[in-house]
Amino acid sequence: MNGEKAIKFLWSVFTIVGAIIVIIGLIVFFTACNYKDKVDTVGIITDTGNGTTVSYNVDGEEHESSFSGYSSSFHVGDEIEIYYDKDDVNKIGSKSLDLLYLILPGLGSIFLLIGVIGLAVLSHKKKKEKNLRENGELVYAAYSETIMNMNIRVNGRHPYNIIVQWNNPEDGKKYLLKSKNIYFNPEMIIEERNIKTFPVYMNPNNKKKYFVDVDILNKDVVDLT
Repeated sequence: MNGEKAIKFLWSVFTIVGAIIVIIGLIVFFTACNYKDKVDTVGIITDTGNGTTVSYNVDGEEHESSFSGYSSSFHVGDEIEIYYDKDDVNKIGSKSLDLLYLILPGLGSIFLLIGVIGLAVLSHKKKKEKNLRENGELVYAAYSETIMNMNIRVNGRHPYNIIVQWNNPEDGKKYLLKSKNIYFNPEMIIEERNIKTFPVYMNPNNKKKYFVDVDILNKDVVDLT
């Protein structure tokens, strides 16, 4: 799998795993926290040794029961908002602690967001390249050097960038332009094929928006990874 496919696969995994976690988390939350047949009331904390034990009143009758949740803010003698089941008044819980069930879908949302943003960035780059190919100004820039992008690591390898030099006829200045990430070392191919220049597509209204076309490097290249 080449670098670009590996990155797309990674963002896709984040998206799919995130979506699954969100769905499972929400199912657990709504299943465990169905308040349709539950009555809100106020109780007094009587013990925090094994879960939380609460004393509370139902229709003038005193009850004491426990739920498994606990918070460091709970102290014996404190009032606490709880709920009990209409069909079994000894089954109680706390809505504030029930919110902990949202941790799972919250975590999934982070994964989902990272994946969606990653895929969106890749899609945006593809559209930008396509637009520059179709509407940009084609110029040719001289090959300068190949550098390694130490900021990115995919499949245990750093990608490469080709640096080209372009002389702007409008102002006579020389500009160094950088290609997108290339997930193999192109130096040998450039030398063997005696590549001196690379096509560059530029936005005629903004020279900072450009795309160095390195497709010539991919011809007849077999990726064995």
